[in-house]
Amino acid sequence: MDNGKRKRDEFEIRAMVAQEESRKMSERIKAGQAISRKNGVIYGNGNLLGYDRVGDTYVINEEQAETVRMIFNMYESGFGIQSIRDELIKRERKNSSGLVKWDNTRIMRCLHNSAYKGVVAYNKSYRNSYLEQKVIANHNEDTFEYVTANFEPIISEEQWEHCKLIRESKRNLRLVNINGKAKMQYSGINKGGNVWTKKLRCRCGSSMRMDKWRPKLNGERPVGYKCYNQLNKGANKITNRESEGFCDMRAICGWKLEMMAKAVFKKVWEDSDLLEKSIKIFMNETVMEQQDIERIRNSYMLEIKKFAEKAERLIEMRINGEIDRNTYLRLKASVDADKKQAEQQLLDYENLPRVA
Repeated sequence: MDNGKRKRDEFEIRAMVAQEESRKMSERIKAGQAISRKNGVIYGNGNLLGYDRVGDTYVINEEQAETVRMIFNMYESGFGIQSIRDELIKRERKNSSGLVKWDNTRIMRCLHNSAYKGVVAYNKSYRNSYLEQKVIANHNEDTFEYVTANFEPIISEEQWEHCKLIRESKRNLRLVNINGKAKMQYSGINKGGNVWTKKLRCRCGSSMRMDKWRPKLNGERPVGYKCYNQLNKGANKITNRESEGFCDMRAICGWKLEMMAKAVFKKVWEDSDLLEKSIKIFMNETVMEQQDIERIRNSYMLEIKKFAEKAERLIEMRINGEIDRNTYLRLKASVDADKKQAEQQLLDYENLPRVA
């Protein structure tokens, strides 16, 4: 081990000692938060649809509460999110800010909020590290801490749980590659597997959804593709807005796309030079993908090696008396945990499904 690397490792270990002090402070803060959660203390600014913040509790706002009940009733009856959104806009129901402005995200946030059944959920976010203190949203509801609230619920617990079952039936948990890291993530269940929904992009930049249209006289059901931005936010004809990012792109007929694809493939197949060029592009993309896989795999292995070297350096510092036994054990446990996590991430990445 050269002198430069030795000094770098020593600097990293001393930084770990400083982080240990930050960890102790963080634990004291978390202990205080645990007490406040146990007492049902309400976090946030109190801007919750259906309630008014009065002191340290919530009081039902009947006009807004009717909107909340409407959302849950329609969802339980089989309405889709965009159908609920359009209905709220048509009825001019106001959101928590007092505006007739609805989108899919706002409605889903309402359906996910356990406060409406009289239960406060904590741990919806966390800090990524002691030093950076970046707030990370926690979307895993199974890790939330639930405490019975001291305010009146708007809907019954049975109705909330039934809507939760409906929500969970429309999604699945899968392993995805995000910035070279293998992570578990929920996504909607796509039963169609249509190639156009994967490739099409609207002029506003949004992806497209396939819809089945009214059957023809011969029983055949044509399909069309519509902008997700329009589905989520509503078209101008519904919102009566001409700006704010609303899209009025008309639906695209499926038969037009098939006709264009047929013409393109016919042109490529008849032109040998163009066919050869297309094959080369495909092969180059495949080679680049394999190179990316190797690069990501090597980065994981390098990270594992770095933690192993840091563990060896800790042993050397302990032998030389530079750190005491308790500090060594804490830092060694931290390094071992990081090494184990990196090994697990490498294993998850190796098991990622890939296109042959």
